[in-house]
Amino acid sequence: MLTDDQKETQPLLEDYGIIIAPEELSHATYAELSWALYVGRKLHPEKPIELRCCGDGGEVALSLALVDLIQADGNVDGICVGQVCSGHSLLWAACIRRFVYPNALLSIHQTLHFGYNSNAVSEHDQRIINMRMEWGNKRLIDIYTAASRCDRSYWRELLYSTMTEMVSLDAGQLIDLGMAVPISERGQR
Repeated sequence: MLTDDQKETQPLLEDYGIIIAPEELSHATYAELSWALYVGRKLHPEKPIELRCCGDGGEVALSLALVDLIQADGNVDGICVGQVCSGHSLLWAACIRRFVYPNALLSIHQTLHFGYNSNAVSEHDQRIINMRMEWGNKRLIDIYTAASRCDRSYWRELLYSTMTEMVSLDAGQLIDLGMAVPISERGQR
């Protein structure tokens, strides 16, 4: 049984096996989604857990940790509702099955490294930051490639087409890329 606080945080988990991804991904929301995935699987051992994604994203390292948990479960359906940005796009793409609502929009960008002013760090530290950003971008490309019919070069070109701006794909584009199925077909699978 969920506590009252857990029911308030994830009101659809106990009865329906639905996890609502928080708007911003932080360490606190990493902890929340970790227990929600664990409890959801205990409550619904055979049923696909539904992860509803709609949010702004967050730190890439936390998003990748959640990607690992989602993929380890192996029976999570990603539901793209509204605009799914940045780190949320990784959670959604990590799901074994992915569905989109008609007005869904997936927005992606390169890995950003917050908290550093490039003028305030040494050249050595800047090289380390750049290496970490490149490592993050490689992971993003790997995840998007695995979730679509497109190869790594497609995702690399799309990701690097802008620096920090979002590149958005609508529901029709996600379906065409083989990343998603319309939500109307979810019950048929």
